[in-house]
Amino acid sequence: MSRRVPSQPNGMRRNRYSPPSGPSYSVYARFRNGRIALARHFASLATAAAFLDRARADRFHDPDGLYLVDDHSGADVSPAMVTALLRAAVTESCAVPRHAHPGHQLLP
Repeated sequence: MSRRVPSQPNGMRRNRYSPPSGPSYSVYARFRNGRIALARHFASLATAAAFLDRARADRFHDPDGLYLVDDHSGADVSPAMVTALLRAAVTESCAVPRHAHPGHQLLP
């Protein structure tokens, strides 16, 4: 008995290693003369940048050897863009809400 794999709407089969149809980003580490995938197919660039930041914090050997790649173009995402995204995420998480719940008090 052979297992049938359902086909995609366009008639092409998609294996589990092919990137999703929308934009996606992967985190790689430089290793010897190549690269190793640490995490693949993040749908959001901000999520991929946050994962990259956490992975760099945990990596004691060559944290700059980790980088982001746009899955569709195959191009590296510039470190300046990653830094800007991380700064924006920190700014958003530290922002004071416009309105607070009546039972809560905002600290001065």
